[in-house]
Amino acid sequence: MECYEKGIITKEDTDGLDLKFGNEDALVEMVERIAWRQGFGNTLAKGAYEAAKIIGRGSERYVLAIKGQELEVMPQRGVYTFALSLAVSENGPDHTRWYPPYPPNPKVIPTDIPLPFDPYKAFKTRDVDDKGRLVKWLYDSRAVIESLPSCVFLVRGILGIDMSLWLHIYNATTGINCTPDEFLRIGERIVNLERAFNVREGFRRKDDVCPRRMMEEPIIDRHIPPLGKNLDLMLNDYYTIRGWDVKTSIPKEAKLQELDLNFVNNDLKDLR
Repeated sequence: MECYEKGIITKEDTDGLDLKFGNEDALVEMVERIAWRQGFGNTLAKGAYEAAKIIGRGSERYVLAIKGQELEVMPQRGVYTFALSLAVSENGPDHTRWYPPYPPNPKVIPTDIPLPFDPYKAFKTRDVDDKGRLVKWLYDSRAVIESLPSCVFLVRGILGIDMSLWLHIYNATTGINCTPDEFLRIGERIVNLERAFNVREGFRRKDDVCPRRMMEEPIIDRHIPPLGKNLDLMLNDYYTIRGWDVKTSIPKEAKLQELDLNFVNNDLKDLR
């Protein structure tokens, strides 16, 4: 609809539909055509990223996607945790990989819960400090919780911060006497294995991005600047803490050895 209003696509492209914002009848009709892959609907059925490559004419500038997948409704420019978390997601935008999307109040976090980040710094919305440590912990902890398995919506409030309950469940059901550090290490192995898979398929640091609009355009009426260089700063921090190469985002050999993933090193040795 934005491309239509900017004249990038016309009624000739849309099979006669007037795809202006607010035209609900045209919207419903186009959804039907997408479902049945009819006419222009067949192009849109490929997703915004692929459709823009087919359409061309500068439409690529308006695609809101990461790794080919459309964005969820999350304010990346306004909350830097969201920006970094979405950028490094292996399968494109998916907040369930690092849920919850909204941080708890640091004042209600019990002081006896060990966290590898400073919640007062990490939960500041537009500040790069400690975002790498926070996002690493979110991905590692959620990876192991999701593998129990459990519903991601259970990870709310204190259950999203205090990992001891999940550890007790894991130990009780498996008979394994796993320590807190070993428990999180399971999640770290999962994340590194997923990253290695993506590396094998050709993904690199250049793919850990946010859409151009988030990087370059401010939200003027809310006085929110674009991400600009802040994403790169957070990526550098995140890769360093992960033990991944800062230039390529490929897990380093020593990190994979540390995680008992030597078989992955064999697959990546010619890609580094």
